[in-house]
Amino acid sequence: MKKNRILFVEDEKDLRETLQEALQNNKFEVQIAVNGEDALELLKNNNYDLIILDIILPRKNGLEVLEEFKKDNKDVPVILLTNLSSSKNIQKALELGVRNYLVKSEYGLSEIVEKVKEVIS
Repeated sequence: MKKNRILFVEDEKDLRETLQEALQNNKFEVQIAVNGEDALELLKNNNYDLIILDIILPRKNGLEVLEEFKKDNKDVPVILLTNLSSSKNIQKALELGVRNYLVKSEYGLSEIVEKVKEVIS
């Protein structure tokens, strides 16, 4: 059985490692990027079934990554997982085609994994 491939773009080490482990325990293949430039490089050279993306990232923020990526990849679902909850950011993300916009403080680990399963199934 093919594992679903996820690119998880997050610079916060504890969250990155915890969520990566939780996703892998749920049979997802997870690749990591810790900044926007690395994320775009991985996106150019690999195919993913889902992208989980933070907004506040070094080198290129998540909305810039999303905008660049979505130009050529309209069908790949994206979940934004961020601390930013302003309506301006949410509106911009929705315009760019994100599937879900999750504010980190509002979701536990198991809830995030469930959202991933919903989007990827």
